Amino acid sequence: MVWSKEFRIGDKTLFLGNCSFQLGELSAQVLNITPEDFAPFRRTLKSAMSALDHFEKKPTASGWDTVLTDFGALHKMLTEDSMLFFFAPDEKWLEEIREEMKEPDATDLSSDRWGFCRSILMQYDMILSDVAAFNTTIHNFINGNLQHLKKLDSENYAAALYDFLFGDGWYKRVANPLTGSAVFTNADAVKVRYVPVETPEGLYTIHEVYEAYGLQAVLKTDFYKALQAGYIIRRCAYCGRYFLLTKAYHTKYCDTPAPNDPSHTCAQLGYHSSGIKELAGDNPKARSLHRCHQRVDKDYYRGIISEEERNRLLRYADDLYYRATRKAGVSNEELESQLSTRELYSVCDVERVTAPRGRPRKERKSEQ
Repeated sequence: MVWSKEFRIGDKTLFLGNCSFQLGELSAQVLNITPEDFAPFRRTLKSAMSALDHFEKKPTASGWDTVLTDFGALHKMLTEDSMLFFFAPDEKWLEEIREEMKEPDATDLSSDRWGFCRSILMQYDMILSDVAAFNTTIHNFINGNLQHLKKLDSENYAAALYDFLFGDGWYKRVANPLTGSAVFTNADAVKVRYVPVETPEGLYTIHEVYEAYGLQAVLKTDFYKALQAGYIIRRCAYCGRYFLLTKAYHTKYCDTPAPNDPSHTCAQLGYHSSGIKELAGDNPKARSLHRCHQRVDKDYYRGIISEEERNRLLRYADDLYYRATRKAGVSNEELESQLSTRELYSVCDVERVTAPRGRPRKERKSEQ
């Protein structure tokens, strides 16, 4: 049995079942799964395989109960304790097995149900292997290549990926049998079709619908599409977690609550502890405020807004920045949106008055 799942990509969004993610968001979440996180899962999987081997040698009702217990534990771990719930085998398979075991020939090893059970366990094992292969490889790519780029755009991301995959010593960076049990594949079994989709605004767009045979194919499609869109995943210098950036920020820190102090974000604590000035070039919130000041000042000097309106806008922008840098949960993108001309001027009840263009009209002599 070959596992396959459908997913859809459109409008810089990945759709999995009823869930949607920004391109790269799912990849960032998976990259934060550590071997320690999956250790209990790996132990239970090994126990289930051992129980099934034992049952096939000596089928008993109690032996089968052990197999089903491990099956249930595996499914619960994957669906409740991980964002990989979408890739778990359907729970109805477990129910079908339970129903079949109520039949008189439940211990008849000539039935195909044993191969069916083993194939499900192989699906679980494939999920772990794909996560290990993806994480090992992409961790090396981000930390060794993306993290050190000076110019952040899709072209440089592609060039960095080329050097990573095809440069000297690539086999030391990419998960393969020589470096571990996981394998980062060069090609994946994927079917694709294109479908028109109506957006919530009543417009229409074309989405790509994929049928992927393996979790690794889904993750790589998500990650590479994110790079094409100009998105980048970085590793936080404070907490070590991976996070998605949809704009070309050189920030070192994420905007999620810090593990050791959830009342502050890693960015707040990171900039404070490192002694970097708030207006440093790698502080995206400070850069957003600086650009906002420039836009407001430009409007004032062009005569589009009054001095009183200018002061009102700048005070409110400074207040937004102050709250954003001292309250957990305000992302760089959220502050950027709040400081945009449209939102800031609307909240402050300021309307830009277009100044007349060109030179003043000369009065005719007859008019004097």
